[in-house]
This record gives sequence, C-alpha cells and structure tokens, in this order.
Amino acid sequence: MLIYEYQPTIQTFSLLEPLLPGCVRERIKAIMDAAPEAIFFCKIEDLNPSIRVYLLEHDPVDDYTECHLLSCDRIGQDYEYLSLSVEQARSVERFAAQIPVISRS
Repeated sequence: MLIYEYQPTIQTFSLLEPLLPGCVRERIKAIMDAAPEAIFFCKIEDLNPSIRVYLLEHDPVDDYTECHLLSCDRIGQDYEYLSLSVEQARSVERFAAQIPVISRS
C-alpha cells in the first residue's frame, strides 16, 4: 500500500512519526539536513509488516541525484539502508531484467 508519494519536508516525517521508527526518521532528517540545497522526492510503501522508504535527492548545484533506500519493520529499531546513484539503480534494473524467471515445480 502506498502511504506517501510527494516532495517531503522535515515536517512531513514528523507527521509519519507513528509509522516510522525514530532511527529511520533521524536518518532521513540527517540526509536532508546534509544537503540543504537539494530537492527531495519521497515514496513510502507499507508492505505489512515491512515499510520501505525511497528518498531521491537531487542537487542541481552539484548536479547529482542519489537514491536513498530504507527498509524497516514495525518491531524494534533495526533498519536497512542503501544509497545508490541513479546510474547504479538503473544498472541494477537492467541487470535484473536480464535474469530469466525460473518457475518452481
């Protein structure tokens, strides 16, 4: 289920406080604070019991776009984090598209 998809602000993530663990909100805030000139786009999906956060950071001044991927569940404070350039994300997508689907019998 799609929970949120738009250009976020720090206030947006405070509204999502009941959904996202504190450590995930802090990581997102740190990413956004580290690049004040960047434009951010966010998509949050609820895949009960997991939550996925896709945060795109576009910096027009330094001319880069970074994909920040966070995944957590509703239990505990552990989360996974991965940062990829858009070029890396596209390369992974192309690679995955080449893998044949193997049916299970």
